[in-house]
Amino acid sequence: MCIVFDDKSEEIIKAEQTIDPLDNCPEILIGAFSYPLIDYIAKKYKGIQIASTLSANGETPIYKINYKGKDIGVVMWSVGAPMTVGTIERCLPMGFKKFMLFGSCGVLDSSIKDLSIIVPNCAVREEGTSFHYVEASNEIDVNTKTIDKMLRYFEEKEISHTIGKVWTTDAFYRETKNKFKLMKERGVVAVDMECSAVAAVGQFRNLEIAHFFYSADNLDAEIHDRRSLACEDKLDDKYLICDIAIDLAYNIF
Repeated sequence: MCIVFDDKSEEIIKAEQTIDPLDNCPEILIGAFSYPLIDYIAKKYKGIQIASTLSANGETPIYKINYKGKDIGVVMWSVGAPMTVGTIERCLPMGFKKFMLFGSCGVLDSSIKDLSIIVPNCAVREEGTSFHYVEASNEIDVNTKTIDKMLRYFEEKEISHTIGKVWTTDAFYRETKNKFKLMKERGVVAVDMECSAVAAVGQFRNLEIAHFFYSADNLDAEIHDRRSLACEDKLDDKYLICDIAIDLAYNIF
């Protein structure tokens, strides 16, 4: 049975049925996929908890920071397309309108150095969530409302970055050698677990979304090279990426 895409009838379960608007909610919500990075942002930028998002896995706090006079929300995105999209859906009725996501990815090109910035412009859809937001296709455009501003920022700040296609898959342990070769042939430079679904919910809900990666493990090797994949690895470098993300959000939103 194939997935049936339905954009002709309304949802049975809606986030706004159980989630109320936040008073003075920031328009912008940014986040990483790592507890140490969210903890760093909350502490360095004096974050105040203003809400939380609740799932079966527990409660995730949402903080507010003020950066150069602009209020910005901060949350930890949960790994995996359904969880990330669910968090975005739950944050919309609170009042958030613009979203930034940054997290690690695997690379399919060993010349991309560890912890390099990657800006996706397209994603191969190998997860299930996106097909409930956008009609079936092999690929989906990414960062459609923000990519020009993102690239301009990285160029003006002289921050080295790679632009390219990402492979989004639900099956972390089924990234096989044959599929690796196929994705390389299709021009893919990185692999993640959320990007195509985030792009789809952004398209369906007409959201401004900025999504970028910092490279971690290397699949382009004889044996899988974890490099800085672990959350605790090279934290000082990852903290700098957090600072870049906050300044990027301030400048493009």
